[in-house]
Amino acid sequence: DSERARLRTRVTILSFSIIFLLGTVMGLAMPPLTAMMEAIICRAMHPEVDAPPPPDYDPRTGPWAAWDPAVLHDEPICKSADVQGYLAMLRGWVGTLDSMASLLTIVPFGVLSDRWGRRPVIVIASTGLTINLAFVCVVLLAANSIPIWAILMSSACLLIGGGAPTVQAMLFTFLADVVPLAERSTVFFQMGAVFLCSQMTSGPLASVLMARNLWLSIGSGLALLTVANIAVLFYPETLQLRKQTGVDRPAKRSRADSSGSTGASGDLDDRPFSVLALWQRARDSVPEVRDFLVHNKGVVILLLPAIFDYMGGFVVQDLLLQYAAKRYDWSWSKATMLLSIRSASSLATLVVLLPAASWFCLHRLAMAGVAKDLWLARISVACQASGCLVIGLASSGHMLLPALVWVALGSGADSLVRSLLNALVEQHHVGILNTLIAFLEMVGMMVISPLMAKCLSVGVHLGGAWVGLPFFVAAAFYCITATVLYAFRLSRRSS
Repeated sequence: DSERARLRTRVTILSFSIIFLLGTVMGLAMPPLTAMMEAIICRAMHPEVDAPPPPDYDPRTGPWAAWDPAVLHDEPICKSADVQGYLAMLRGWVGTLDSMASLLTIVPFGVLSDRWGRRPVIVIASTGLTINLAFVCVVLLAANSIPIWAILMSSACLLIGGGAPTVQAMLFTFLADVVPLAERSTVFFQMGAVFLCSQMTSGPLASVLMARNLWLSIGSGLALLTVANIAVLFYPETLQLRKQTGVDRPAKRSRADSSGSTGASGDLDDRPFSVLALWQRARDSVPEVRDFLVHNKGVVILLLPAIFDYMGGFVVQDLLLQYAAKRYDWSWSKATMLLSIRSASSLATLVVLLPAASWFCLHRLAMAGVAKDLWLARISVACQASGCLVIGLASSGHMLLPALVWVALGSGADSLVRSLLNALVEQHHVGILNTLIAFLEMVGMMVISPLMAKCLSVGVHLGGAWVGLPFFVAAAFYCITATVLYAFRLSRRSS
């Protein structure tokens, strides 16, 4: 306990700092990368945008502004259906391949974290993440000689450590090792708040940098990711804390952290590590997983809303910028401000509204904890479903902004459903449950990325209100989630 208390401050500060850096990197790098891909695709499909100076051009009026993908362009032709459809499909396949790489590696590296330790795994994963972003930058820099589809090869870099899911898993694992169980949920919630703060600050900063040059924003993101790589080297190893307390597998982890623990077989440290050992561990876990699925049918039903809510959230997270840029003819720098609005609204929901609603349900309505989670999840998903429908129908930015805030009122749905699921299973099955959720989320990501890309491509070609087709599909996902949640009934013992 004394060693745990001694390491807690250092681990907490490092974890909060790294999650803030990673969130800022996402906000700084992703919008300009998308804008640059659009510019490169636009120039390839419409060479006229890169035309030489006209015959009557007078050099005395100033230098000829050649087409530069690193400079924001507001060419209407770049918002055409063919360019936007191609861009959506490219980004969809990038998301699918990234998910496949993480799906193949997150469990093995999670197992390694229980044998090698947390520190080497997070160092490897953060290195792979940096190489991935650097590879994308190289492809875009050499766009004149390398086809844009070469970006798909960047997913192979995530085989080095598993990418962002493994980094996130290790951050939560470090905290779980040093924070007592009674305080763990509060610290995890604070982690989420720190991430939202990073999104709020990176949005306006990216908008300013992108207006000057896209590479300023991308380079800043890559530099901060390098700083995060250096920061993980200062982590102390915490695996020994688990061994000192006789706990080799955390009983309960967050979404990403759970992927490293199946809770099925015996102590991994008693086995020599090899591919055969990993295979034996997976084989030994099959009977327990089967037993879990057979004896927890109600929980299995609740896995559906957990996955569909995640898939709906992907649409709002990943396609919002491209949708706004196309639908309202906004510049990418202007559309980037939507990230700050969404993050600020989500932060207010998680910090103020949900805690207040939880207190009211527990103390004024005398609800049980699981009943409170169920009702708040129902209300949250209803907000998300109606909000996505309005976003898809919004004919102007003035309609989009309040709808985006309304969707943010449901930001806690994922955490509420996850809390409900964890409360309904026996303690020794929590690891299996969270592993199933993490696995299904990555499978869902593999499906949803190309599906939503196709929906956006079809919507762009149809034009008009159909541009919002991905958000109509997201609303349908949320409606399925709401239907299952409203149909689900707690047992007397649970409530």
